Amino acid sequence: MEEKLYSRTEEIKQKERTALHPKKFSATEDWEGNENSLRFEKKEKPHRMSLYTVIFITSLTFFIVAGSLAGFMLLSRKQTITPDNVSISVFGPVSVASGDLLSLQILIENKNSVPLQDADILVEFPEGTRYPSQPGKQFDRFHKTIGAIAPGEVRTETIKAVLLGEEKSIKDLVITSSFQIEGTDAKFIKNKGYRVTLTTPALAVKMELLKEATAGQEVVLSMDIESKSPSLLKGSLLQVDYPQGFVFEKAAPAPSFGDNAWKLGDMALGDRRHVEIKGIIQGEDAQEKVFRVYTGTAKSETSSLFETVFSSLLQGLVIKKPFLGVEVAVNGSTDPSYVFDKTFGGDVAILWKNNLSNKITDGQIEVSFKGDMIDRTTIESQDGGFYRSADDVLFWDQRTSESLSVIPAGGKSRVAFSFALLPSFSANRSMFRNPEIEINVSVKGKRVSENNVPEEINSFVKKKFKVATNLQFSGRSVYYAGPFPNTGPLPPKVQNETTYTIVWTIRNTSNDVSDGMVKAVIPPYAEWKNLVSPNGANIAYNPVSHEILWNIGKIKAGTGYEIDSQEVAFQVGLSPGLAQVGKMPSLLFDTVFTGTDDFTGTMISRTLLPLSTMLSTDPQFDVRQSMVVP
Repeated sequence: MEEKLYSRTEEIKQKERTALHPKKFSATEDWEGNENSLRFEKKEKPHRMSLYTVIFITSLTFFIVAGSLAGFMLLSRKQTITPDNVSISVFGPVSVASGDLLSLQILIENKNSVPLQDADILVEFPEGTRYPSQPGKQFDRFHKTIGAIAPGEVRTETIKAVLLGEEKSIKDLVITSSFQIEGTDAKFIKNKGYRVTLTTPALAVKMELLKEATAGQEVVLSMDIESKSPSLLKGSLLQVDYPQGFVFEKAAPAPSFGDNAWKLGDMALGDRRHVEIKGIIQGEDAQEKVFRVYTGTAKSETSSLFETVFSSLLQGLVIKKPFLGVEVAVNGSTDPSYVFDKTFGGDVAILWKNNLSNKITDGQIEVSFKGDMIDRTTIESQDGGFYRSADDVLFWDQRTSESLSVIPAGGKSRVAFSFALLPSFSANRSMFRNPEIEINVSVKGKRVSENNVPEEINSFVKKKFKVATNLQFSGRSVYYAGPFPNTGPLPPKVQNETTYTIVWTIRNTSNDVSDGMVKAVIPPYAEWKNLVSPNGANIAYNPVSHEILWNIGKIKAGTGYEIDSQEVAFQVGLSPGLAQVGKMPSLLFDTVFTGTDDFTGTMISRTLLPLSTMLSTDPQFDVRQSMVVP
């Protein structure tokens, strides 16, 4: 065909073509019948894949298979070094006595197919853990480097510690192991928790207390403390929280901190301590009063705070209404914390009531006294009571008070007496220090019991009062006397300045005083001259408020009696006006001392009368020099 196409001699003849004839098909307007009734078929020529395509498909298949194989190998290797294949096992007791030695065996097993490198172990202990060899030292954590652990190898470590804490408390330990894999920088970590329950407390406390008491009755809380710990308990501490209405009186031994904390010292196994607390309980009928007792170790030798608490125990009593109700009022007050003012004595009323449903006969009231400041020569009853000086008792019975012969059911009455206080200081004795007064009241009687047998009933009330210190604050104004030379005319003259020296003096008797301070205001017609004696006195003047402030601070008991008085002097200038002619102007306004009695806790306030130009304490002063002249 190609030869014919390009031949120059070949004649090309036109071939006869077959004619095309139309053919009719019958088709309905609606689609009916089998949807496959009409089919159009197309015959395709066979297609052969090219060599390039074959090469491409072969290469793609190779890479897919190779990638899958590499991924499988990588995943298999990663699975080999997972931390899940490192196990930590802990063997030891699940409970231990507080203060006893806890011994744990810790096993670390490498189940990986490759060795572990730079492996270590860390044990974190709970609060209250101690070193076995150093009982006073907190044991927070144990760390040790183990090094390499071969595949399948098990490494063992034994850990010992002393756990301290409250009975039945739960202590959680955390064990951690970290390691690396050869050829990687990744750090793998495995954790394991271990829980221990503390059984018996390190310090066992046995308490004794009345189950019932009447309001105003003296109660005793007795405590025996014993160490149950095989390990030495360093710096043991006891603390008692008192219920509301309990007034602490004394304790044996005396508290180490305040009135409710005792240092028990270092206690070995079997060591014992005894603490006894006495006080007065107050409350309403059927009211429960609860004492809470804590034991543990102190944060430091000088601290009353706990580092670790061993036990928290409760001991309660119930206030019961007495057969004979007794109430004591001092100077009109029934406050159990009433404080005697040194400048006054005491007017005491004893009110009593029969709370029974039947009568009480042969009533008797006795009052005994304690306290050196009570002037026994002044004890006096206003209603027939008799003071027996031989045993220091004031008493009433049916001979002195007819109302005590028969006390009907619900019957009530009162008796009263008074006394004065001795001076805090006398030339014949030393100064009283932190004085107290104690009044003990006993009301007795007889009743007929349900078995028709006479029985004695007794109610007892104890009252203890503190006596406030007698702080004296005085001031004087001078011209000729004092540490400074004063200038200006005497008598003072209008529109002329005359200087005066003001002297403040503090004396104090029985109790220390804290935060002592004096404030005063200079009037508008006077001026601060900035002269103070002694030089080191802590006194300052505010030119805006015109206020003088003397910051004294601590004032010791006996100041002005056994030691020197606290005293300061300063100078002011007076320039009187015409309106003050014939008058004696005040040199200071609103002079007030304030402080706190350390023993009683009460605030002290003393106010001076205004110091004027009437210099009555200056020996060279003439009264005619006091009034302002034109």
